[in-house]
Amino acid sequence: MITSSTDYLGIASYAKDFDTTDGGGLNLAWTLDERSLLRLDMQSLVESDEVLRTELFWRYDVTDPYGGATICQAAQSFFGGGIASDQIFCAAGVSSMLHALSMLVRKGLCALMPTYPDLPSWVMRRGLPAIAAPLSDAIDSCDLVLLENPGLFQSQSQIDIDEICEQTGDRDIIVVVDEANANYLSPQQSWVGKIDQHKNLVVVRGFSKAYGMGSLRVGVAFCSRAIKQRVQAVLPALAVTPVSLSIASAIWRAGDVGDVLRETIAMRREQMVSMLSGTSIELLGTENPCLPYLFMRATSPSIAALSAGSIRGKFHTSFSDLTSERRVYRLSLPLSEARMLRLIALLS
Repeated sequence: MITSSTDYLGIASYAKDFDTTDGGGLNLAWTLDERSLLRLDMQSLVESDEVLRTELFWRYDVTDPYGGATICQAAQSFFGGGIASDQIFCAAGVSSMLHALSMLVRKGLCALMPTYPDLPSWVMRRGLPAIAAPLSDAIDSCDLVLLENPGLFQSQSQIDIDEICEQTGDRDIIVVVDEANANYLSPQQSWVGKIDQHKNLVVVRGFSKAYGMGSLRVGVAFCSRAIKQRVQAVLPALAVTPVSLSIASAIWRAGDVGDVLRETIAMRREQMVSMLSGTSIELLGTENPCLPYLFMRATSPSIAALSAGSIRGKFHTSFSDLTSERRVYRLSLPLSEARMLRLIALLS
């Protein structure tokens, strides 16, 4: 178990001079080429008259202040099932949604796996405890449980969300699942479809990963009926523009467009691991294989060697009870053929 008196926000991992391009080398801090592998022409989508209608710029949608009615039909199409519009809430990105959900905590937070650090940090900034521990260690002292789907590490793939919700449902504990990385999964692997099977579940989705549409600033929370009023109470109204909601809806209406991306991630992972195995660069080998990332120890001397070759990753900090998972160096897979060949050239 870990408790912490310090906090850390994910945005701090980017320096003010962070370069979002490859420059003269290779930027593996991000997956710069993933959007091109979707079976959806994002450029045409956002420029289409149907999506980017002029009247959206003048709309001030006070009749749908949380965006649920606007995005509901697209969500039903993408995730399946009969999700009701009053169980859907939109915020200005996943980060803003998690910030709002941190206000649900009155006793404490328990992270059941390594998670993005922001929500625990916001809880601690309010003077409340946030711990990373098994549920059995915190079930009497927390009122919000946090986990991710998919988790960053292989060890997190055995989480039973149904069991967690059942154990916490009668204890007034809300279970929040951050699915920001679930765009790398098929829609059927999401836990959105479970919100009506439990009374205390919130599942958060976004459009940054895979779609490369972080600038939309759309984070969507799907919640169980029993807690929808509590979730609404902590969210600001009218936080997302009708233009952003129109684009987000169009993306979900397109369905599962990520099959080629998923296949490419698997292929490039195998290639890059094989390539690096013949060098002095040591990988942790503990990352979730469905994600386009490889991890190294944050103290690895190989980081300097990569940097000398103009290959840039980034340090990634998690809220975790394991020292080896709290801070790692992340390399994003080069997914396009051109960027993979660039990596080979830089390593040779």
